[in-house]
Amino acid sequence: MAIIGKIRGNSTLVVGVVFGTLALFILGDWLGGKGQGQGPDDTVAGEVFGTEISRMEYEKKVAEQVEQAKANNPDLTTEQEDNIREDVWNQMVNKIIFDKELSSFNFVITPAELNDLIFGNNIQEYVRSTPMFQNRMTQQFSVDSVKIWRQRIERSPEGKAWWVNNLETPVKDNRRIGKYFNMIKQGLYVTSAEIQQNHIANNRKYKIRFITKSFAEIPDSTIKVTDEEIKEYYEKNKNKKKYEAGGSRAYSWVEFDLKPSETDKEDARKRAEDHAKGLKSAKSDSTYVMLYAETKVFNDQWSQAGMFPADVDTLVQKADSGTIIGPFLSTDPSKPGVEFWKVVKVRDTKTEIEMSARHILLRGDEKVTKPRADSIIRVIRKNKNFAEMAAKFGTDGTKDKGGDLGWFAKGAMVPEFETAVFGGKMNDLQTVKTSFGIHILEVTGKREAKRVKAAIVDVKVTPGAETDKTARAKAVEFLSGMKDATEFQKVAQKMNLTVKKNEISRNQKAVDENPNNMYMGNGSKGGTNGGRLVAREIHRMNENDISANPVLFNDKYVVIKLDNIKEKGVPEFEDVKEIMKAQVLIAKKGEQEAKKMKGAKSLEELATRLKLPIKQGELSFSSNQFPEAMGYENEVIGSVFAMSKPGDMSIPLKGKSGVYVVVITGITEAQPLKDTEKTDMKKNLTNMLRQRAQNDAYSAIRELAKIEDNRSVY
Repeated sequence: MAIIGKIRGNSTLVVGVVFGTLALFILGDWLGGKGQGQGPDDTVAGEVFGTEISRMEYEKKVAEQVEQAKANNPDLTTEQEDNIREDVWNQMVNKIIFDKELSSFNFVITPAELNDLIFGNNIQEYVRSTPMFQNRMTQQFSVDSVKIWRQRIERSPEGKAWWVNNLETPVKDNRRIGKYFNMIKQGLYVTSAEIQQNHIANNRKYKIRFITKSFAEIPDSTIKVTDEEIKEYYEKNKNKKKYEAGGSRAYSWVEFDLKPSETDKEDARKRAEDHAKGLKSAKSDSTYVMLYAETKVFNDQWSQAGMFPADVDTLVQKADSGTIIGPFLSTDPSKPGVEFWKVVKVRDTKTEIEMSARHILLRGDEKVTKPRADSIIRVIRKNKNFAEMAAKFGTDGTKDKGGDLGWFAKGAMVPEFETAVFGGKMNDLQTVKTSFGIHILEVTGKREAKRVKAAIVDVKVTPGAETDKTARAKAVEFLSGMKDATEFQKVAQKMNLTVKKNEISRNQKAVDENPNNMYMGNGSKGGTNGGRLVAREIHRMNENDISANPVLFNDKYVVIKLDNIKEKGVPEFEDVKEIMKAQVLIAKKGEQEAKKMKGAKSLEELATRLKLPIKQGELSFSSNQFPEAMGYENEVIGSVFAMSKPGDMSIPLKGKSGVYVVVITGITEAQPLKDTEKTDMKKNLTNMLRQRAQNDAYSAIRELAKIEDNRSVY
């Protein structure tokens, strides 16, 4: 229970793990999740409390959960798979942590309590987030699904075993962890002395007058900072936690584009033509789309004009049911440079009425806006200047376009507005009251608009075998042109290649999907199209190594050179030089301004001498910001409260954002508390302490666990 003693000392730690999702792992072999069967492998994925996490076991668990997720969502993205990898890692880390931490406690979970957590009024988040208990279309949890699964598994011993191992056991473990943290929370309390101290800190007020010289007002160019001064600061502060180097790898790389050729584009078009024939004769449009489309999304909703490129959209709007349109070339705005050949089958058509209108929205008290609306209508009728009045009086985004709302069908507007439009006369002015305010409304058009249901099959234009061979050959040519790493830059220049540079931290596991910067992601995002392979290559290399083979990344082949490895711990001087220079600069500004402020008899004298204004304000000890100051000034505020009586003037006080001289003009004492045990303050302080107890305790456990994450090397 040494953890409890660390809670107060670690109150600022932040935890990124939600305990409600702690799992021992959903779906074992009984449901078909067999893993990848990689064979014996002694590689260690990580270590927690000295206990090793096997890479083989970790990858097997990942494969099981990915397989189950794909069963529920066939279009699982790479980012979602990476999130699963992080979830599995946290699950394995948490299991080791809590197997150790809970070993001394005998928390009992009764059968009635277990049923309540699975079927009852307090269903655990672990159960709610299990894919098999969610509606496949809505992704919403259904307790009926849980009951159905329970009935189903009763038919076999394997099913019963799965239910115990993969549902009841994780739920019980989660509940035990919850009880563990509740025990910690209930063991925390706030003393009467702490309540009194907090009351005084919040309610004892100092009225002050002061002058301040902000460091931001002093040009950096006026302060000379030498390398010797920075090195002196470095030697004194290099071992501080805030400057600790996390460990990183600096690398260079060159790229070889793998863009589809015209031949590749034509091949994709021919495949799209085949799909046009297949889609036309398909008995089930939805099945065909889900089987053959690159983007496996089947939309059975009615769509209006504008969903396709203009020329194609015109064809769609004119087409009858059963018509096939395409192939036509299209791009996805979310994937710059990626092209698709698309085929559209118009499955059904209908028409519905659309209206166009313009309005002027007046917000505020109806007693004011209604007469104003009537007045504006009179002006518009006289001057025919609706757009001008909309720009002048409108209060929503349409005012800059004359109040024009465009074309819309029923269901697009709030009921009161819709009734007025669809029941109104053309070009007639009227007022309508809605929850937004008073509208001056004019109906400007009415038409029959076509709606279509469409099935879409898209074929992505990708590099073919010859294109891949050509790009890879250039990368191999670059590799073969070097005798060693010293010629990396030379050969790149000879081949007109740009050498790019970057740096990654020791635990980052995936390269971001942006091909222009190869910025390292945090392991839970990015990594698409080979990003994890690139990261793995970088982490496996030694200094001045060059990747043995080109690595495919985001439609490019890349060749990587590892320039430098920086170990975790004390930072190199050059790596923190600029950061420390800024601190030295602030310190020298503070010394300079404090020296100017010394010796003054009064604020007035100081203000006149330095041409600074005298300001006023009020402080409490619980304040963390000084009046009109930028950022926190806790040390300055503490120094002010060390002064004892009105009339006292401080020495120059050097803060984080400036130098201050303060005079106390009055002190308002806090009113005494009659009964600290009955105040709301005790309840509030206790709740605040207990609310952060779980995160603080878990942070302390993780610190003691000395978690090593080695996944970045594979």
